[in-house]
Amino acid sequence: MSTTQATVTVARHHDQLVAILTQPVNASKPTIWQVMTDHPGYADVADNLSKVEVLSGEGLGMQRRCAGPKGESWGETCDHFVEGQSFGFRVHTDAPDYPYPFAAIHGEWRIVDLDDGAGFEIEIHITPKGSWFSKLMIRLVAVPKFKSVLLTLGQGWAARMEQDTAS
Repeated sequence: MSTTQATVTVARHHDQLVAILTQPVNASKPTIWQVMTDHPGYADVADNLSKVEVLSGEGLGMQRRCAGPKGESWGETCDHFVEGQSFGFRVHTDAPDYPYPFAAIHGEWRIVDLDDGAGFEIEIHITPKGSWFSKLMIRLVAVPKFKSVLLTLGQGWAARMEQDTAS
């Protein structure tokens, strides 16, 4: 079976962090999609979330609210949606209690074909906020930390997908 791959790089021309996780899963594409689009269930596998709730809509334009473990919360808007294949969210980093030092975040989740089956990919673009020095410090700290967070998320999500397949 294919192996999990996680990378976090700095896109020098955009002053962004780009994090990509490719996770093989022993599950069908419909099962992968079903788990990926279980927005409240996302909080069960993401360490930085205590709750995710859909506020309005489905697919493109959906509004959801995410809450962190210390009660902080922020909104997200679905700005990309292809049924059964992929979706993307823009994070509202301007929320009053948004806990991270990021000016902008956009993430996309998609089902991918791998050499020996299916899996999913998460691609997140992060623009740090602050001076050049604070941006440098964020990159130095965030790159190894974010890779670890991605790997944990991918393993948790894959286990849930494979569990749903076994049920």
